[in-house]
Amino acid sequence: MENTNVKISFIVPVYNVERYLQECVYSIIEQKNYDKYKKNIEIILVDDGSTDKSGKICDCLCDQYSNIEVIHKKNGGLASARNAGLTIAKGDYIGFIDSDDRIDENCIPQIIQWINNTNVDICFMKTKKFFPNGREEDLGENIERRYILGKPKNEVVHYLSARPKYPGSACFKLYKKSFIDKYELRFPIDNRQAEDLGFTFDCILNAEEFDVLEIPYYEYRQQREGSITNTFSEKSFWDLTLFIEESVKKVCINRSPIDECCKYSLSFVAYEFVQLLLMLCKMKGKERINAKRFLKQYRWVMGYSNTKKIKLIKIVLNILGYSLTSKLLNYYVYKIR
Repeated sequence: MENTNVKISFIVPVYNVERYLQECVYSIIEQKNYDKYKKNIEIILVDDGSTDKSGKICDCLCDQYSNIEVIHKKNGGLASARNAGLTIAKGDYIGFIDSDDRIDENCIPQIIQWINNTNVDICFMKTKKFFPNGREEDLGENIERRYILGKPKNEVVHYLSARPKYPGSACFKLYKKSFIDKYELRFPIDNRQAEDLGFTFDCILNAEEFDVLEIPYYEYRQQREGSITNTFSEKSFWDLTLFIEESVKKVCINRSPIDECCKYSLSFVAYEFVQLLLMLCKMKGKERINAKRFLKQYRWVMGYSNTKKIKLIKIVLNILGYSLTSKLLNYYVYKIR
């Protein structure tokens, strides 16, 4: 693709998603007034060593549409695929779309118009979840533009730290490409799950200007068979501990935050700590002992949470201990909520 007027590059990692891939791509190319904005859009499909028909579908789409690029690579995981897309992306801004998800049919004209009038590093986007039975619901990050746009960085990070959850997904945001390149921001290539948590953390720590586009944008598929987000494994627990360890090293010296922004960012770490606590009751034997040891070592991060829910969980943990608190969290998440 030789177009030098690309406003946004959508990077789509692809691995064995023949059932969903076309729906994902068509959600981009079947936008209203798409022909008007086609020259401003680049779609990069990164086939990460698929063993089904996904690679062939990528090639067929590339043959049909001049603004689709395809990379075929050896399987290296989601992070590796996104990094590969970043190396060739030409857009002023980057959007990551997982190949089993989709975007709203009316969002691109508004995004292009926004890009023409902005220079921020990160833009938070509205996201909804959709289920196999047709049900939809808002993701619940509750990020409002009036608290983000034009505000000092410390205020923005403080505001984000008080949201109900850590906005850790790479897909629910747009990123300025020159910002990503300036700080050499990339995803970790060690095949960890939740690989985007650290990338987002680094982006928030390095960014200076933020925005929110309060338009329907990302549509996040739920309950897909075979999705790693629908399954628990001991690996998912230990991979998440990597985010905890790495983030603490970035923002603390001897458990003391380096500055105010770093202090607020520890609230994101506290949120993911609670996700570990949620998983504890599913661990068995020696792994459960080691998991509890890790939780005890990093329990102090809960003291930096700015959310009421995690402060309440901290009180419950003090009273009931790790095992009972984990069981109670599971009951709340999977039985009540």
